[in-house]
Amino acid sequence: MSSEPAPSGRREVRMTPYSIAAEGMPPKPRLIASTRLSASADFDRLAADLARRHGTSTNPVREALQLLRGEGFVTFALNRGARVRPIDQDFVRDISEIGALIELRKAAAANPTDPEVYYAYAMAYWKSEKFDKALENVDKAIEYADRLDVEHPGLKSEAYNLKGTLFVAQGKYDESVPYFKKALEDELYETPEFVLYNLATVYLQKKHLPLAFEYAQKALERNAHYAPAWHLLSKIYVAQGRPDDAVGALKHAILEFPGYAEARWDLAGLYLQMGARELAKEQLVQVIQMDPGGRYGAMAVERFKELE
Repeated sequence: MSSEPAPSGRREVRMTPYSIAAEGMPPKPRLIASTRLSASADFDRLAADLARRHGTSTNPVREALQLLRGEGFVTFALNRGARVRPIDQDFVRDISEIGALIELRKAAAANPTDPEVYYAYAMAYWKSEKFDKALENVDKAIEYADRLDVEHPGLKSEAYNLKGTLFVAQGKYDESVPYFKKALEDELYETPEFVLYNLATVYLQKKHLPLAFEYAQKALERNAHYAPAWHLLSKIYVAQGRPDDAVGALKHAILEFPGYAEARWDLAGLYLQMGARELAKEQLVQVIQMDPGGRYGAMAVERFKELE
């Protein structure tokens, strides 16, 4: 969703479809569907505008907005006005699968050609490992992506990247590659480093080390601060028998993200292979502190005990 100023100088927000259920509304809840509202509107103006658009009084709209605000679906920011929380991966993660699917069904009913809805559907089904349904919905997101035009530039690329990721999740690496490459075709796509990282990961899995190295480097050329790409590069260096370079790549990953427990765990392992026992213990202590009770924290506790 674009946050660039509109030609008028007033930034606008595309309202994602969420149902407004409030006392006094018609029997079937009205929907905020593909409505455009100024992001500079304050609460009262927003309520009045929605009431006018949906043919009701302001009281039920105000109550509905406050309810949605309390549930986290509508946010208010100083000097920025009100905006509807987008249907994205955080949305899918924060509520139950059933709840997400209910909201998405309402959104699809309100706007059956909204690609963002089908993209979110695909993520929800991916989360529950229903890959056939996830692929069906990501194809719809790709089909309708051009409808958003510049409102969500690069959405089609995001959908292609998701489709490739769905194949990777099923171990179908060869089938994933064409979709990752399609994702790179749109020059408006803002985060191609994610796709380049995914391609490097696939090629590493397939043991095509030159291609894995090439795409990891491209990801870092696009975004040198992308810590996972540095971490992936370290794994490629290990596969190439270059432990010193792997250590350097891991240090870069940790520099960009000091709380990167997995990278510190891998760095500890490399130090042990290189005979740098004390350096390994330092990294293990960091992992234990950063990931208490977590997977890497538990492994670090056991490894540290072995070294004592």
